[in-house]
Amino acid sequence: MRWVVPRNTAVCLFIALSATASGCRSKPASVDDLFTARTLGLTYLQRNQLPEAEAQFKTLIELAPNDPVGYANLGLAYFQGGRFAEAESRLLRARELDPANTDVSLMLAKLYALTGRTAEARTMLDKLNGGTKRDAHGQY
Repeated sequence: MRWVVPRNTAVCLFIALSATASGCRSKPASVDDLFTARTLGLTYLQRNQLPEAEAQFKTLIELAPNDPVGYANLGLAYFQGGRFAEAESRLLRARELDPANTDVSLMLAKLYALTGRTAEARTMLDKLNGGTKRDAHGQY
């Protein structure tokens, strides 16, 4: 027997199930759970469905609290929604977990520039440029 569920219903059901399952989880998250939360979050982000993206990235953080990817992606969702203070705190947490992550540093520099903190943006970019010269992201 095959179940046919409308697309939006299936997504809502998955979100509800993943939220309740993560609260009762006694074993580590599976790779499938992590991949699904991240993929759905990025898909929602691309479609500008920010509340849905935020929910998925929060799930990702619950599943893997020491992985910088969840914090960086949640920061990006907040950034895209103009919630700069929240974006900054999540991006700073991602940077704490992975100080060498160029993408997070670039997002922070952009956030600083957009919020009128050009000196902080320049400092962030200078730190990137002081890294390996082969890193294309750090060249400006």
